[in-house]
Amino acid sequence: TTKILFDDTTDTTPGSITHSVQMAGYFNTPRVHVFHGEVFRSSPIAGQGNYIYGSLYAAALTVGRTAGNAPQVPVTWADVDIEGVTHELKLGERERAIQTGVMHFRNVPEVGGWVIGLDGNTMQLNQQDIYSDGTSPFGSVMRIASTLNKGAIQMIHSKFIAQKNVNTSSPADVKAAIQTYLNDQVATPTADDLILSYRNVTVNLVGSDYSISYGFTPNGPINRFFITSFMLPVNLSA
Repeated sequence: TTKILFDDTTDTTPGSITHSVQMAGYFNTPRVHVFHGEVFRSSPIAGQGNYIYGSLYAAALTVGRTAGNAPQVPVTWADVDIEGVTHELKLGERERAIQTGVMHFRNVPEVGGWVIGLDGNTMQLNQQDIYSDGTSPFGSVMRIASTLNKGAIQMIHSKFIAQKNVNTSSPADVKAAIQTYLNDQVATPTADDLILSYRNVTVNLVGSDYSISYGFTPNGPINRFFITSFMLPVNLSA
């Protein structure tokens, strides 16, 4: 179960993200997301100014925006329907939020205005994309893993348990079914999907218990571009 928590900032310093950062550090898990801050939208009634909504509303916007996408589609910089936030994070605050797994909104005019600044969970070990224990600080990667494994379980349930025995659910049959299932989840140049590749499918039957394992490369997000430009001297001729 994934939880999204919300924080309206209870710091004594107005506009601080310290409490949100502390909350994310306390959980430090790919199964919990923390969202910082309040948002506002203009009133549909003339002369009433803006309506301010707490971070629960902001978290709900993020959940809805995420649910509208396939698992492998990250919501970093996905647009949201708000007019602004009560605490707009400065560059240093945004960096701190990203490093500590605090979700937030930011204004990026070139992609349409207010967007989700991070599709991340509260894992504090966020210097790598994927860790050896099979976890990731990226929300989309964890959704890929959850969806992939859930689909494999459902396929196994439907094909190999009801009224089946060792003869009709042999290791070779199970392995072939797992490989077929994984093949169907591999992205192609013309069709996006959960994973880029898979390997090392193993199936072992001991008594009446199957052990199945496989490795996969998730179709993870693109988070950074590093651009280097070189200025060259003028050298003209005719």
